[in-house]
Amino acid sequence: MLINICFILELEEKILIIKIYKKNKLKLIMMKGEESKQNKILVIHCGGTFGMVSSENGFTVKKNNVYEIFKKNFESEKSNFKKNIFDGEICEKNKSYVLYKKTFLLKNSYLEIEFKLCELNKIIDSSNVDISDWSILCNIIDTCHYDGYVVIYGTDTMSYAMAAVSFAIKNTRSPIIFTGAQLPVVIDSKGMNNLIGAIEICGLMLEREMKCNVWLYFSGFLHSGVKARKITSCGFKGFWSRKEKVFGIGKAESIELIENIQNEISKQFIAEEFNLSKNKETLNFFEFILQNSENEKFEKNSVDLKNIGFEQKYKFSKNVALLKIYPGISKNIFEIFLKESMGCVLECYGSGNFCILRTDLLSLLKEYIERGNIVVVVSQCLEGNVEDLYECGNVLKTFGCVLGKWITSEAAYCKLAFVLENFPKKSWKEKIIENLKGEMEF
Repeated sequence: MLINICFILELEEKILIIKIYKKNKLKLIMMKGEESKQNKILVIHCGGTFGMVSSENGFTVKKNNVYEIFKKNFESEKSNFKKNIFDGEICEKNKSYVLYKKTFLLKNSYLEIEFKLCELNKIIDSSNVDISDWSILCNIIDTCHYDGYVVIYGTDTMSYAMAAVSFAIKNTRSPIIFTGAQLPVVIDSKGMNNLIGAIEICGLMLEREMKCNVWLYFSGFLHSGVKARKITSCGFKGFWSRKEKVFGIGKAESIELIENIQNEISKQFIAEEFNLSKNKETLNFFEFILQNSENEKFEKNSVDLKNIGFEQKYKFSKNVALLKIYPGISKNIFEIFLKESMGCVLECYGSGNFCILRTDLLSLLKEYIERGNIVVVVSQCLEGNVEDLYECGNVLKTFGCVLGKWITSEAAYCKLAFVLENFPKKSWKEKIIENLKGEMEF
């Protein structure tokens, strides 16, 4: 079994990719010196902390500031870029975004990637995001024909955005990597590291012709877009995945570090550096890419959006409620949440348990479902699986609620919002039960 850390050594224009095993054993799994084919990537700046500046009211977004950040960073001697070829000229502009003219080149000894920068006209703090903003992002990805996409987004609602894009864009063959920052990059460089890492990972996925999916790269970890949740507002790790494989990528600067890995001290250093417990099972990123090196096939029963007008694509319903159950919740509050909605995400205790002594609430819930509305039960626990193990949970299943299994609240909300807007009412429950993007899996 692997500890599953992968180090990349750049030695004489060759890449050594090394697996680290539990008993301090090392194994070289790849040596690569030839140049890779170029793939074109679009970096989409939606806003968020990454490009923020200081103001009298605190950090705030500023248009074109990401351009200034790019120019400042990529003109330096320590730049990862072959040369600075970004001049800020705009080659395309419409009501949704501006596309800058020049092309960047990210090149190292095992990868060469071309990419452009696109900035939304409406860049905002992600706390101000509306579901219509997800539609704009989906439309850009659908209509701008690039091999892969990197999305700079605010961390506060990133989990919702990633889930929304995951469910909405089902037939793209392009990897979509979200990233961002916990502090503006003018203050801390970790956001820039996140961006460069996201671009590299997108390039690696394209090189291996990986299956399409939505991902998050943040602080050295790659998460599934429907699994990641923001768990801290003050730590740089930022996100965590519920029972998901986390992909740790690190860079060793010298052979000495590889030699040090063979002792227990280095082993502990690796665990601390990547925030991994000794029992944490992590999948080696490059091994994962090799396992998934096949083209994405179009999924059955995917919604056909090709014949819908541009403005009609990728819409999400606002008639979805997100309600957390708590001791002493009043009937009036419960009723208000259900009154105007057609779908509800119900955050219950533990493994999906409800207060069955509250017959007044159960009656409202039963009537709500009998009207053809959908209830998805999720766990309030950070790591929880909704099952019908207990009487307090089984009663919801008998009423017709959908047990969400391992789905997160954010993913359940976005799944409901997409399904309710894009499928006929008679098929709502069938689509919600369907495991569309691995969101309900362990």
